[in-house]
Amino acid sequence: RDASVGLLSQKVAATNQSTNVWLSFGLVSESPTKIGVLCPGMDFTGCSATVQGTTVTCIGSSGVAYLTVSSLTLPAGLSAESIYVEMGSITNPTTAGMTTWTITSYGSDDDGDEIIFDQSEAFEGHRILSFLSINAVKTCTPQYLLSSGGVQSTWYKNCTAQNPFFGHEANKVLLNFNAFAGGEVMAGHGLVIQPPLGYSFPNTGAAAQLPTSIYTALGSQEYLDYEIVTMAEMPVEDAMTSLSDSAILINISSGEKAFSLILTVSNPVKSPSVNLWRTMLVDPDRVPLYTNDGNWGGFQLRGAFSSSGTSIKSLVTNFPSEANVIRLSIQLTSDLSGASLKMRVVAPSGFVFGSDCFPEHPNLEPATNLTVSAWVSACAHNTLSTNEAVLTIPDISTSGGLLSRGVTYATNLIVTNAGNFNSSNWPLWQIYTFKNNDNSNYVHYTTLQSYKLEVLWAKVTPEVPRLSTSSQLIVSVKPLRDLGPYGQVLLTAPSGYTLFCRLRPFFERGNLPGGASCSGANNFAIVQLSGSDSLSRGTSYQFTLRVTAPAASTTGFWSMTLQTQERVLIQETSQVDGHTLTETAISRFAVAATSSLTNTETYLRIQFKLDSVYGRASANRFVLTAPEGYTFSCAATQARNGYVLPSSAILEGSLDEFTDLTTVLEYAADSALDSYVNDGTTEDGRAIVDCSVEGVLSLVVDYTDLTTLGRYAFRVQVVNPDSDPSWNVWTLTTYTDSKLVEHGAASGYTLEDSTSTVTDESSSELPTIATVSRAQGYILGTSQCSWQQGHRYSYAFIADHDLEMSAARFLYRPGGDEVSCRGFFSQGSGSVA
Repeated sequence: RDASVGLLSQKVAATNQSTNVWLSFGLVSESPTKIGVLCPGMDFTGCSATVQGTTVTCIGSSGVAYLTVSSLTLPAGLSAESIYVEMGSITNPTTAGMTTWTITSYGSDDDGDEIIFDQSEAFEGHRILSFLSINAVKTCTPQYLLSSGGVQSTWYKNCTAQNPFFGHEANKVLLNFNAFAGGEVMAGHGLVIQPPLGYSFPNTGAAAQLPTSIYTALGSQEYLDYEIVTMAEMPVEDAMTSLSDSAILINISSGEKAFSLILTVSNPVKSPSVNLWRTMLVDPDRVPLYTNDGNWGGFQLRGAFSSSGTSIKSLVTNFPSEANVIRLSIQLTSDLSGASLKMRVVAPSGFVFGSDCFPEHPNLEPATNLTVSAWVSACAHNTLSTNEAVLTIPDISTSGGLLSRGVTYATNLIVTNAGNFNSSNWPLWQIYTFKNNDNSNYVHYTTLQSYKLEVLWAKVTPEVPRLSTSSQLIVSVKPLRDLGPYGQVLLTAPSGYTLFCRLRPFFERGNLPGGASCSGANNFAIVQLSGSDSLSRGTSYQFTLRVTAPAASTTGFWSMTLQTQERVLIQETSQVDGHTLTETAISRFAVAATSSLTNTETYLRIQFKLDSVYGRASANRFVLTAPEGYTFSCAATQARNGYVLPSSAILEGSLDEFTDLTTVLEYAADSALDSYVNDGTTEDGRAIVDCSVEGVLSLVVDYTDLTTLGRYAFRVQVVNPDSDPSWNVWTLTTYTDSKLVEHGAASGYTLEDSTSTVTDESSSELPTIATVSRAQGYILGTSQCSWQQGHRYSYAFIADHDLEMSAARFLYRPGGDEVSCRGFFSQGSGSVA
């Protein structure tokens, strides 16, 4: 009599889900030995049960379970109190619909045979709803979510939540549904999503489809129609007090296929006590048809730092490897409270905290006084990782310490700057908070861009980047601090290189002071300034010394250090990029100009020697790259006409023992062919001379042959920049079928200020003034000549080691003024042109 059934909390009503039920009924007959529970479709296999609070044996199978009660004295009779039974570990039917229950009591007759004592009529129990499945949470660490590289724009590919941080007001959450069983006509149906207590939805823009979809799963719009409802409006049996009082009701038009939603929610300021979300599909009358029974385990919330109130600043020095004091300021978006509070500050690799990184005067904020105690009491490094510092936050009461949200806390810390800084992959600082002696699970987390370290700017490249080859190494450095008399420039190459510069031919000072000397051995070289010399900050210096490349390609950075005679560090870098060594390379590469005046158009003569032979069957391209600021004159022609006529841009080199490159440039297509485009384009559509990229000249070469010994020269016109570039190096690179073949480098020429140059108006051309001789590879002798009566002129030679093309500089000194011009002379005897 009076039989009834219901779901126990948590009330699981979805198909094929494990659930727990209670039953209540009154016995008429006394002393039953077992109770039978019948419910078609319900699976009682593995069931458990209590009767009147006492655990009994439950033997179940599909549709039926038997409870052994022979040891219990149960009330019976028409007016006896009801029997209360709880059953667990049973599984709902696999199809939706109303459950039907029958309860039977069994006992023994006088012969000891089992018979039915009492039996209820079949009665309705709880309604089974279809199960609405959601994919499990994909957790992403705050480190990943806060990292650079566009993670925030594609977070949904790997993560469930974009901003799982306490108090975040616009956290996006991805829900991947596994679709409905089909058959429902979606006309006014709604998808209900009820988050844990503390979450809320904005009034607009709270529901959207995936931005990468074409918006067909739930309609053709990215943003979906929805309303915010209170759960009192919904006919649900279980209120689930751990969930929010309000939910979002999204109008949907289809659900036959798997679909996804992105919700925008405001996160609570602390973790919910029960982190479960409920979803339901309801009909137009808001009667539930599908449910997940509130069993979707949500993402874990973390604490965050306010981006506007959290920073790390350098107070003393921004130079590498120097002792520094930094200013750490933090502001939390949620309270940090509890016992044994800690803060871990992780600097980028290379930074070093001392064993005691707390300064004597930390300049705390809030400032301490009689009523305000220090928010941090100590700083010590992690002995296993010295780039990590652990800050101790003292207790302020018996319950522990407290850092309140929205309050700015700041302190100074002592650190040694890293020796390197990679601006192309900007290093990050990381800050964590911990509580309750749990150093594994952090509470708050953030990342901060590091302050920039002023690493010494330096570059190196060999003129001939060939394995096992000796050539001049071009070195450029631009200090940010002055280097005084007797200062030293230390250059260290990767293992395998050999540096040599003691003898004058192997050390060219470039624009270093005249008293600079050099000594080197193995992979180490020192440039020593004299007592009257110095290097000025902000000025670029370029010089060369001899280098022998290793026999096998090697990796690693070069390093350079500026120091005083007493080895006091001025500035350094250990991250100077190396260069790729190859089996073949361009040699005897030189660049000389007819004018070195700034902002002046001038002709260059380019000479080089190739190691490789380039055949007609391949697509060959030679690329000349100028230092920063130079412009090839043909660029304006190409911009105006769309192409460059090779004969007007590339002129004969006219250099003894060097073949003119103009003779091997590829020809334009014949004008009678359909493939003809213009006189500057090949039959297959390539620009023979391409000046479209600033500072880059690309030439299409038909072939080269062995008869030239790989020696070629040409002339081209450029516009000099307004000042010398920091890296005054020209490079020539060759390609075959888009694959790099060989490479070479040459030092550029020094520019002279055109605004302060005095010109000789009496002569429009340079006269023939002297002949040149060659002895052991070096030009010897000086000469004088007269352009005007009463004025004396002198010149000095600037030559490369091969003497295949050199420039002669003439210095004009009447009345203390100076004028300079340039000329050319060729190998061996000949006149200056």
